[in-house]
Amino acid sequence: MKRKRPKRSPSSSPTRYRKPETRSKDTSTPTNNSEPDFIFKCEIRYIDKRIADKSHFLYGWASHMKRFDPLEWQSYALYIVRYFHYGADPKYTRLYVCPRPLRQLLKDVIGDYFDNPIKVDDVHIIKPYHCLFHYRKELEKIGRERFKKNEVNNKYLSLLLEFIQDTFKHDIKAYQECINSKARSIAYSSLWTLFPPGTIVYRNSLDQDRAYSVVGFRLNTYPTCMVVSFVDSDGEVFHERREEYTFTPYTGTRDACDIQQFGCIPLDMHMKAEKLRKNLLNRGRKFERYLGHYLRDHHENDRIPPLDPDGSQSGDEKAHSKAASKPSILRVLERLSGDDLLRANPIVYGFSLTTREFVGFFVDRIRRLRWDEKCFDNFPLRSDLKSLVKTFASKHVKKGKGIDSSVRCKREATVFLLHGPHGAGKRTMAKCVAEHFKRPLYTVSSYELGLSVQTFYNNLIAAMDLASEWQAMLLIDEADVYVNGPSSNDGIHNAFVGALLRALDNYSGVLFLTTHHDAAINDAIRSRIRLSIPYKSLSFGSRLLVWRNLLNRMLGGVDIEERHLKKLAERQFDGRQIENIITVAKYVSIIQSVCVDFTMLETAAKKQNLLNRYIAGFVEIDY
Repeated sequence: MKRKRPKRSPSSSPTRYRKPETRSKDTSTPTNNSEPDFIFKCEIRYIDKRIADKSHFLYGWASHMKRFDPLEWQSYALYIVRYFHYGADPKYTRLYVCPRPLRQLLKDVIGDYFDNPIKVDDVHIIKPYHCLFHYRKELEKIGRERFKKNEVNNKYLSLLLEFIQDTFKHDIKAYQECINSKARSIAYSSLWTLFPPGTIVYRNSLDQDRAYSVVGFRLNTYPTCMVVSFVDSDGEVFHERREEYTFTPYTGTRDACDIQQFGCIPLDMHMKAEKLRKNLLNRGRKFERYLGHYLRDHHENDRIPPLDPDGSQSGDEKAHSKAASKPSILRVLERLSGDDLLRANPIVYGFSLTTREFVGFFVDRIRRLRWDEKCFDNFPLRSDLKSLVKTFASKHVKKGKGIDSSVRCKREATVFLLHGPHGAGKRTMAKCVAEHFKRPLYTVSSYELGLSVQTFYNNLIAAMDLASEWQAMLLIDEADVYVNGPSSNDGIHNAFVGALLRALDNYSGVLFLTTHHDAAINDAIRSRIRLSIPYKSLSFGSRLLVWRNLLNRMLGGVDIEERHLKKLAERQFDGRQIENIITVAKYVSIIQSVCVDFTMLETAAKKQNLLNRYIAGFVEIDY
């Protein structure tokens, strides 16, 4: 038999109430004099929800589990539901707000709070109710003004404010003592009160000062986990990204201003807040300028390790998400405001033409390129060959980018063939030409292009596109395996030659090819070469010039006389070996904190000579 629901007496029930499903969905803000949709009991009711079996739940008052009609919840202005599964402790707890004007106030003041956004049609706030603590003053100020002519809504607001005061009385006291006292100490349980949403916080990461904006805290997590946001770039637009920071638990109280203990503190509580803010703003403006394509110089130690290929984006100039933490994108920023500049990432990501990998560069350590325009003029090469090189290369430099993707014109590339023995200066000449025209040199070795024809072609096209994007000159080092010929019986070699010719048809930049033999060059490749420059073993005069040029470019100074230079030039070293000797002497001078002198160079030269003789099989080496 179906039981009938007993009628409620008017004295024991509210004037009227409706089910949540039947309430009006009009979310407009009520006026000051508007009456509430329905009258609620101005009380807070505590309710438990437990699992009775696999498909049913049991509802009851928190004081005693007595079954009742769940719709009776709607008769109270506020009610709190504890949700139990199978354990003795509630899995989570929610505060429900029934009066519509109060719900609208919460929406207008709190809005889309992190992990607990406020919706007008269904306001439920998950314990520990952080949003109510952070916005308690705004709720009181705006609410009193809005409801000053409505007694009923004012009572609802007073009920909510009393609940906030009772719930957070210990946290409010701890927060006020921390802010107002000189000690600035706070317990771990109340640490979150110092970080309301939007607070600019400071931390040091990778030896870089960084600022973040607080998004919120993860609900019911231990240790305390704070979510923060910062400004990043992908090379085309600015993004707001977020990452997490976990506070290490501690007992007792600690100084909230101690960055060494907490690792992350509000920026305004830092002892050098004004200086940090100024430096962060200056670095943020520099970060803002690096949107797009830029050529800059950096020291080998002023970068972070290579990026995870899975986290990188296509395109050499684009920045990449740090693969370790993989921060998520929140929104795209059209322009950067003051706080955005503070929160700018201290790292910009790009492609290193030296190491040929995607890496991150510290913004405040990036410097403008300094071109050595006299490098080519001092290079030991006949004047007539220098004039030809300048003439052929200048045509492409004036055109700008080195690739024409709209019209694939054949034989637009200017190809220089540099052939001769190891260490004769072939790569050095390519570097000097690029320096003279203020263009970077992108170098790839033959082994990097691949062993199969298709892999070789794909990698070569990628290298040409990359060089064209950066207006760089391209050098393929030790290209003998691809350009030697002819061979009518070697189909694989001919396929490599065909792939190189096909790539040259689509490239219109400057290309240097270095080989060891000129006579073995394939005829089809030779027809594409604009200028072939032979190299022989360095003469005494060339070696003297190499020694002088390399030592003049050394930072820190050199203490050596001309007669000592001539003595060093008498040794039969090639250009690469001379560079190695100078590098060894430089490291010795750094260790001893002195300038490079003849003794260091002579010692390094003797070791190099001994190594050469050992490789040739003349002596047994013993260091």
